[in-house]
Amino acid sequence: MIQYKIENEYFKVYFRKNMIPYEISLYDLGATIDWRIFEFESKVILAKNVSHWTLHLMVDKNLSIEFAYEFQEVIKKLCLDNKIDWVETEKALIICDEYRSLRAKVKYKSKHEITEIKRFLKEKYNLT
Repeated sequence: MIQYKIENEYFKVYFRKNMIPYEISLYDLGATIDWRIFEFESKVILAKNVSHWTLHLMVDKNLSIEFAYEFQEVIKKLCLDNKIDWVETEKALIICDEYRSLRAKVKYKSKHEITEIKRFLKEKYNLT
């Protein structure tokens, strides 16, 4: 279960017990981004209006997809008028989670192996 509190117009989420919370302004909690897979390699936007913070926390903080889903539910509850496309956000989360899972299974993580994982995902999800 996700642990959070709201204090001084900040949403404070705790990833682990006894950890300093990650703070997000309540005004930014419903922020959206246009998402690109392998962001620095592609200029093609694959999903518009995805949840900035859900994706950010999953990717940058290496959180589980289950945590990301719980986090989404909190955003939906706190930011009733958000413009987030939840279907597109889920698509991005699934692809990111699968990429992370496949990458963890690769023994040496050579550039060639990583390229093959990316190629596989692009074909599987029909990404351009």
